[in-house]
Amino acid sequence: MNYPKFLNNKRETFKFHFDSGIEKEGKFGPQWSFGVLWKHDDNTEEETYLYATAALNRLLEGLNPLKNRTLQIEKAQDPKDLKRTYWVIYDENGVEITPRPEGQPQAPIPTENASYAKPEANNDEIAALNARLDKASAAFVKLSDEVKSLRILVEEVAGKKATDLHVALPNRDITEPKTPSLEEAAKIVDSHKEIPTINELPKGFN
Repeated sequence: MNYPKFLNNKRETFKFHFDSGIEKEGKFGPQWSFGVLWKHDDNTEEETYLYATAALNRLLEGLNPLKNRTLQIEKAQDPKDLKRTYWVIYDENGVEITPRPEGQPQAPIPTENASYAKPEANNDEIAALNARLDKASAAFVKLSDEVKSLRILVEEVAGKKATDLHVALPNRDITEPKTPSLEEAAKIVDSHKEIPTINELPKGFN
């Protein structure tokens, strides 16, 4: 069984089997199920259920009795705000009969949350989002390349500094002690001759 899904600005024609719908809890809140004969544009017919939001149900209640009555229902877009929709109901001859609040004959009735219909994709919005995603992806790739180049540069600079430090060091092994010559050894011995031995220290120091 197929269920009606209202497209913007497209009329759907139904013959109602009962005066009122059965209230149920839908995904987006309460909804009313009407048994209807769905009349398609190609002159085929199909028995199904029309799931009406609270707003549409209020309008249908205002048109009672509904049993055996054929109505055309349209989810119209506001020309000044295409994201805003409202219900318009016509009789079987295409004459508008939408119930209006007293004193406001032209006031449209918002559709509220249409739990029976999937939101329509806006091609322009999708294209804009895809363009933003592509731009963000390109920026990310560029940033990754810059980080990689910076890392290589840091490694090159660090390697150059280490090389410069090695060149600046004395050209000898500073970890091995230098063996003094005989002349240097004699000078070291002479420099220690003036140091008194333990027996030569004054009393009180031993």
